[in-house]
Amino acid sequence: MSQVAVLIEKLNAQIQSGEQVDSFIDALQMFVDHREDEEIVGLEDKLAYVGRSDEIKSALKKKELFQKKLMALEPFSSAQKIFAIFLSRNSRGV
Repeated sequence: MSQVAVLIEKLNAQIQSGEQVDSFIDALQMFVDHREDEEIVGLEDKLAYVGRSDEIKSALKKKELFQKKLMALEPFSSAQKIFAIFLSRNSRGV
């Protein structure tokens, strides 16, 4: 069974039992914090910089949907681990 599949099972168990945490796990915190080393800040500016301004409206909508999902599942450590796995893969271009 894959790491994500195991985490999904654990997430289901945490939701059923009400087992929650009150902070972000370290692996996800790096994606939440503002990083001082970033030259370009903000989704719109980043898309404009790479010539994809035509995608700003769609990207903002997707960002909002992701943020809502993250907020809903934030109390569950296994959900945070799942998000961290996919964000890490995305940031590496995998």
